[in-house]
Amino acid sequence: MEAATFETVYRQKYEVFCIAAYAILGNKEDAKDVVINLFADIWEKREYYQIADMESYMWRAVKNRCFNHLSKRAFQETRELDYQQGLRDYVLPEVYASEVKEMLAHAVNEMPPQRMQVFTSIYLDEQKYHETATSLGISINSVKTHMKLALKHLRVRLSENF
Repeated sequence: MEAATFETVYRQKYEVFCIAAYAILGNKEDAKDVVINLFADIWEKREYYQIADMESYMWRAVKNRCFNHLSKRAFQETRELDYQQGLRDYVLPEVYASEVKEMLAHAVNEMPPQRMQVFTSIYLDEQKYHETATSLGISINSVKTHMKLALKHLRVRLSENF
């Protein structure tokens, strides 16, 4: 096939191919993009020299490109939904942060005084176990025991709310 034949097919069939693409895609702009990109790809690659029946080839190519476009659109929509879900997963904890802090403070306040001191010293004041033991006048093993019991208490109390 010669370039002149390719140009003839383009002039005579462009609109028909666009209508067919629109029937598959349901979007006029997407349909035009698919068809014009197909013609441009064939022209740029000089594939028209190798195509015996240009019109039949174009019908198949338009159909295939439309289905590829639909697949890409579905993939993009899935990614967008995943992104929105991820955003919700990120934003919702921010919305409930004050509520969570309040529950945590209440659970900490329920602890016996020395356990609460050990917990706050290590987690809020960021002291080491040996520093906490020295400041409270207790052994490191006592600090470890208090921390173990404090964390267990918090897991139980917070799991009741979540």
